[in-house]
Amino acid sequence: MITRTNHVWSTDITYVALARGFVFLVSVIDWYSRCVLSWRLSNTMDMSFCIEALEDAFQFGKPEIFNTDQGSPNQQHPVPGCGLRIRLCVLGLEFLEILREVCP
Repeated sequence: MITRTNHVWSTDITYVALARGFVFLVSVIDWYSRCVLSWRLSNTMDMSFCIEALEDAFQFGKPEIFNTDQGSPNQQHPVPGCGLRIRLCVLGLEFLEILREVCP
């Protein structure tokens, strides 16, 4: 049960169709408050915009659990030095690498 802010955050990447192509949208959301903590747009799948969104979200604190969408349920991996448990999916492996970079 999620009982407070910064208990569980989630992230996802999607694309937004435009008149001439598309852009990628990444967002970080707090499940308890249902607030979008940060988001970024990019015209490439470069990890830098994901890192920027996550770093920006850290101004609100750090979650105990960081969930990524689409995948293997209940796979949890600790991130050393971050104090986070990550629920991973196949695409979520990218975010595990991002967290390892952001949280020394």
